Amino acid sequence: GIPLLAESLQTDLDPPKDVLAIAQVYEQMNEHAEAIRWYETLLQRAGGFRAAKRRLAWLLATTPIESLRDPARSLKLARELTAKNGPVTPTDLDVLAAALAANGQFEEATQVANDAALRAKELGDSALEAQARTRQTLYQQGKAFRTAAGQGG
Repeated sequence: GIPLLAESLQTDLDPPKDVLAIAQVYEQMNEHAEAIRWYETLLQRAGGFRAAKRRLAWLLATTPIESLRDPARSLKLARELTAKNGPVTPTDLDVLAAALAANGQFEEATQVANDAALRAKELGDSALEAQARTRQTLYQQGKAFRTAAGQGG
């Protein structure tokens, strides 16, 4: 199963996409501590891996497990994702909005969530648009978003 595969990959992290898949499975199983550990490992070994950075930033901002949340680190990672040196996706903006809200920056989070929804709409991603709008409403109310079982950003 996953633990055996994970153990065998701890010494050989090629290719990074396999490690990302392991982290995502742990995340889907709501094993947030393990998912975070795998995302961290991947970033240490392949620092520019955007998908790992995105998922780690999301989890650090939104996990329902308070002891695992790290809003400051989440915001740093999310800002790196949305820096002007590459394309910024609606998902990147959604992650940034969640990180801002986790840090109590609700006004900026509301604006960024709106931007995420608009970009998602432009790309025809109605699911992400709806999710971003729901989170935008939370941020307007001064509330951070927390994932529930099986939810992702």
